[in-house]
Amino acid sequence: MPETATLLGFLESMQRIRYFEEEVARLRATDDIVGSVHLCNGQEAIYAGACAALDLSRDAVFPTYRGHGWTLACGTPPYPLIAELLGRESGMNGGRGGSAYLTAPDHGMYGENSIVGAGAPIAAGAALAAEPIGRLLAVLRESGVTEAELDETAERVRTEITDASRRALSDQLADPATVWEHLYA
Repeated sequence: MPETATLLGFLESMQRIRYFEEEVARLRATDDIVGSVHLCNGQEAIYAGACAALDLSRDAVFPTYRGHGWTLACGTPPYPLIAELLGRESGMNGGRGGSAYLTAPDHGMYGENSIVGAGAPIAAGAALAAEPIGRLLAVLRESGVTEAELDETAERVRTEITDASRRALSDQLADPATVWEHLYA
């Protein structure tokens, strides 16, 4: 059983997300926020629990279009997020992304997207293109697992790792870190 302080931290994160979403709904109803917003009410525990299991100084989250909760759970302060939704220059993305295109890499949140199933290929691309980072969390909703992108991504990653392993073995390099280096050669 987790410590009481841990459980209270989860509750605080879930409440912050819920209160934020209720305010976003109010602001959208009064047209202070223009465009579409995709609220995440009822999903707060997913965000709080998943982000608590990550080290967001090195791990990365690639969420779906319901990104407000993920953004807050990753530790982004509420003010730049609400400023973004209001289209303000002080927003986390200069007021240009709105609700649909949030990104906060300083907090481990590498951008939501509105394409069903796109989280996996985006996360895999980041993993294959970047220096070693931590774990990646690619968020897929139930409909995302039936998209061809998921199978194609798995095959591409498998191919990249296999090719890197072959290059390392052909160079007679036994150090596992060398396999990683060959991924980026």
